[in-house]
Amino acid sequence: MMHRCFSRRIGTFHQLTTNLAQCVSESVASGRTALIAPQQQVLYCYGDLDDRARRLATGLIELGYEPGAVIVSNIPNISENLILQLALSHIGGALATPRKGEDLQALTSKYNVLGAICCDDGSEAQEWAQGHRLPTISLGEQPPNDSPTVTFDELIACPPRREDPTSTGATLLGIFGSAMVTNGEAISLGRAAASRLGTQQTDRTCVSVTLCHAFGIGSAATSAFSSGGACVLPAVGGIRGCGDPQQ
Repeated sequence: MMHRCFSRRIGTFHQLTTNLAQCVSESVASGRTALIAPQQQVLYCYGDLDDRARRLATGLIELGYEPGAVIVSNIPNISENLILQLALSHIGGALATPRKGEDLQALTSKYNVLGAICCDDGSEAQEWAQGHRLPTISLGEQPPNDSPTVTFDELIACPPRREDPTSTGATLLGIFGSAMVTNGEAISLGRAAASRLGTQQTDRTCVSVTLCHAFGIGSAATSAFSSGGACVLPAVGGIRGCGDPQQ
């Protein structure tokens, strides 16, 4: 009986929620824990996570990001990865994790790729973006004054975007290797996982698969948020992009 009641609650939530950012925004008033990243000593409540995502959304908009824009990334499973995907969901943008140089070229022919965010200097994605004079975002130290690179901390210091997340249920959320995932599909995957597992608000969902995959950001992370529970990001061996599923 408890499981059937929970399934109905998730079904109602799903009807009202059309993108990843709304999953988090719906629970802001609860004060519950939303994100735990032990290796970073991060513990955010829903309000903290929502505020950071809205701030980053403002920063991305100032860089020229708009609905339909794509940002290339190689960020592993850390808090910045999740905040970035939430921010892109706010503005109707998408994350792309190309595996090789040829994938980068294919992306530019199909999508409005506006830049890259990298976890380390000298990465292929960063060099490609800089070679095309596109803005790059670094998770590392402050870049030189003449560098086109800005830091994640600079962007997240922007005032929070106060508009509610746009209704972008059919808008692309991510391009993970060759797989494309929409916000609507991520919500559906999360809802199905939460219903099957009977996830509750007091539960913590450990996401040990990369967030740059439909299973990580959809079935795992979104199942935690759709039930009002917490998402835990453990250190998972330095997986980048889609990574190797065997990891």
